[in-house]
Amino acid sequence: MTHRHEWIEQPEARVDSETFRCAECEATSDLCHVCSGPSGGYGWICERCLEREQRVVRDVERYLGLWDERDRHREKSSAAMDLVTARSSSDGGITGPEDVLGILWSWIARWTEFVGAQNESPAEFLASRVMWAVHNPDASGWDDFPRAMRRARAAARSIVGLSPERMAQRCPRCAGTAVRDRETKPGVPCPDGLRDEVRCTGCGFFWPDEERFSLSARWAIRHIGDRNPNAFVTREQARALFPDVPATTWRQWISRRRLRSVDARFRVGDVYDLVQQWMTEARGGARERMTPG
Repeated sequence: MTHRHEWIEQPEARVDSETFRCAECEATSDLCHVCSGPSGGYGWICERCLEREQRVVRDVERYLGLWDERDRHREKSSAAMDLVTARSSSDGGITGPEDVLGILWSWIARWTEFVGAQNESPAEFLASRVMWAVHNPDASGWDDFPRAMRRARAAARSIVGLSPERMAQRCPRCAGTAVRDRETKPGVPCPDGLRDEVRCTGCGFFWPDEERFSLSARWAIRHIGDRNPNAFVTREQARALFPDVPATTWRQWISRRRLRSVDARFRVGDVYDLVQQWMTEARGGARERMTPG
């Protein structure tokens, strides 16, 4: 009767050889060279990582399949309705689908020296040989391959107008980038242009809509001064904290360096102190201390 292995590390084992053993039977497992966990056998990549790396490559082809040559002459991408411009890419030097295909073909040219050529699409050729690539890192250039495929996928998604829309505020849980997606799943445009949900690309947390995300972010900003005065906020977040402070006052503080920034962000404690000083000077000390709105 088979069972699900419960892998435990064997410190005395040779590197990559029987690094893990099952706590309930005599089975052993090598190390996955992607996630550093047990591979589940004697291969160098676990099934989960193998499927993920193959999916990234196939996603590139899926996005390029949405490209309409007429988009090259449009201001807007038909795949993304009327939300974003076509031909744009966050990756410098990649401006069209031929550039993305060039990335795939460069890897195919390298790999065919060792595995031969087959009558397959570029993405399928690479995806079906990920297992070989992991086990032959010097020949395949595996150390650079996953990064290159993610670069190609991001560029292809941008070119067809399906890159996520970034929220102005950061994730209140991990300070990661929060976005609204333009697709229901990779390569499938959202019928309404943008999904209602907001997700964090860092911790993966979801909010059901933009309003609840904004409320959560605002609550976190309002209480961050009490919890961590050394935390940093953007100018927009600082203005949300103290909406009574005029925009011109914020600009003067920054231009006169009364409020110093680090990578365009400001220390919460400094913001609080400066606003309280402004309130005292503006009201001659007669008004109460100002609290976040």
